Amino acid sequence: MSIVHRSAVSPKPLTGSPLTAVSDAARETLADVSANLGPYAMIGLVFLLAGMVVTVIPTLVTMGVTAVGAALALAASGVAIVGAAQALESGAETLGAAVVVLTVASYAFMFVVTVVFAALMVLGTTALSPLVAATMRAMAAHQRGERALSARAVLADMRLDAPVILTVFVLQSVSLAAALLGGVGVIVPAVLFAFAVPLVVLHGDRPMAAFRRSAAHARAHLGWHVGYALCVMGVSLVANYVPVVGPMFALSLYVRMARHVFGDAPPVVLRRAA
Repeated sequence: MSIVHRSAVSPKPLTGSPLTAVSDAARETLADVSANLGPYAMIGLVFLLAGMVVTVIPTLVTMGVTAVGAALALAASGVAIVGAAQALESGAETLGAAVVVLTVASYAFMFVVTVVFAALMVLGTTALSPLVAATMRAMAAHQRGERALSARAVLADMRLDAPVILTVFVLQSVSLAAALLGGVGVIVPAVLFAFAVPLVVLHGDRPMAAFRRSAAHARAHLGWHVGYALCVMGVSLVANYVPVVGPMFALSLYVRMARHVFGDAPPVVLRRAA
């Protein structure tokens, strides 16, 4: 079953500061989570179990890569020590070569670990994307008062438009990973593409159109979006320290803010695959 994609819905005019908007949305979300603690906790447990399964293999891979890298770094250190000892007899040229070997090995190790981390970030996000998207749709419907929030509704909705959902989550993860590897940090894609995922999940936009639309809105209201990104990062950082329910609070806040900025799309039209 898939979503029949619709034309873009015009976003609401942004009024007030991002701090005020995030604060108001956080209060509403906290009240909602408090009043519906059971459903939020059940969905949080589903995320916890799914995350444990998804992270087992990546964790083992990371441990293996780190162990191999540490062994190579240790070997390079040995070469450098031997080279330094020989340099006492043969002169500074050998010592310089040993230092170069050690430096290159250290940077290579850090680069490999960073690449592996970025790849695992993409893999983990992609694996959980159908669950995240289904939860976002259920939260949005619950916030609009259309249906009660439940883990059963989330699990029943996970196959909806799966290829498109996977695509937008992969693109989002790749943009964050590329920014991390490029040394610019995650703040740039976090600002420009903050709402690309909900535009696909909630509005039915195509992935590339969602990225363009999110970036265009961010450029038109750059100060607001930078402030929003910083506020949400801070709130999410604190919320994620609360087991099970905290991440669900952060996700619900994200959905609420997406609805605040871009409004609600027309009712979703479903189409069964032939």
